[in-house]
Amino acid sequence: MTRKSKRTNRETKSELARRESSIQHFVALVHKLAYRRSPQSVFADFCEISAIALSNPIDTSQRPAREARYVEIAKRFNRKDRNLLAQMFEAVVDALSSSPHDFLGDCLKSVKAGKKSNEQFSNSYEISLLGALVVGGDLTNESINNAGGFVALHDSTCGSGSMSIAFADMLSMKGINYQQVLHVTAQDIDPTSAYMCYVQLSLLMIPATVQIGDSLIGEIRERWVTAPHILGGWNQRLPQSITKPAG
Repeated sequence: MTRKSKRTNRETKSELARRESSIQHFVALVHKLAYRRSPQSVFADFCEISAIALSNPIDTSQRPAREARYVEIAKRFNRKDRNLLAQMFEAVVDALSSSPHDFLGDCLKSVKAGKKSNEQFSNSYEISLLGALVVGGDLTNESINNAGGFVALHDSTCGSGSMSIAFADMLSMKGINYQQVLHVTAQDIDPTSAYMCYVQLSLLMIPATVQIGDSLIGEIRERWVTAPHILGGWNQRLPQSITKPAG
């Protein structure tokens, strides 16, 4: 084994350790807030108000209704509790700033598992990365430019956004700027899953539309757009893109 490969292996173990520590910190905050309600309910409220906080500055057409919903949820928490919610948001920002991965997805699994070890979840994102390589491993800057300059990823059962995050990560590792050439359309029938996806794609600056509804019957109940979607003019650019199904 070369020195470079040894260093890479140590960095990988160090990164996994940081991820697990971040998950434990986040989940501990969830449990501090779960003194009157279930941890899953606290987690769901956090995801929804975080999504609203990220959406309101950019999606002005949806702002009044979403702001009213934000106030409704915030009333469930006292001032001390709202400070803990802010700490949870900071934990998500810090985790995703360290490296792209499905942080909220891993946190939810740990919340559902109670106080069990997070180690069982440490490889889930790597599986998504393998899937991303299968779907888009043939893409290059040249092939994207020759086909109109953009890639549109469609994920009709997005969950927390693991596949979309992995696809963007895969492009980045190939030297492709996903913020310029990737657009994600994600959908899930479960609102909390869609909020998780929206929060993470927003913080990772991935141009995206996240929809809530049953994709099997063409239902769209809510539509959330990330800041890069609006700033990048993706409503006009999408018809020219390469389309890739997720998974």
